[in-house]
Amino acid sequence: MFGQILIGLAQPFVLSAPTHYSSLWFSPRGRVSATAVASLANPLGGALGQLINPFLATSPKDIPYMTLYVAVISSVATIPSLFIPSGPPTPSSASSNTAPIPLRQTLRLLTSNANFILLLFPFAIYVGLFNALSSLLTQILTPYAFTEESSGIAGAILILVGLAASAISSPLVDKYKTYLPFIRTL
Repeated sequence: MFGQILIGLAQPFVLSAPTHYSSLWFSPRGRVSATAVASLANPLGGALGQLINPFLATSPKDIPYMTLYVAVISSVATIPSLFIPSGPPTPSSASSNTAPIPLRQTLRLLTSNANFILLLFPFAIYVGLFNALSSLLTQILTPYAFTEESSGIAGAILILVGLAASAISSPLVDKYKTYLPFIRTL
């Protein structure tokens, strides 16, 4: 439970990083697509975890080794980020050259913005339900004679279908600038 709370506290930083880097590195023309591709990395990692972990840990005694393998793979995957510069040599647009607003001021602006509050609650409920479903999928499917491997595959399919839909819809929304109608249909 403590680990879930730590992961939950880290999510705002993980989820906001793609928008920051896409605004820094990409022009307004390709910014939405760049944000979408970068945002897909987090759920893709979750899908890979759902798919691979049941095969790495076939019994309870294998769980420490599975955790070690995932930690090593994750650590090695972060090494290239040490060599990426903090920004492009020349700004990609005028907006990428603006100074960030301090955190306290940002939080004050967000908490006083009714539109943000209206988006916050449905998004928080959706993320909580999705994470609970993903975490408990094996326990939900076990009474129906699903193995841990089958449950892992089902969880991966659940995430990959969402990733495919995002990969298809994001460039279309970006190209035709239909942000609001798209959000309303969701």
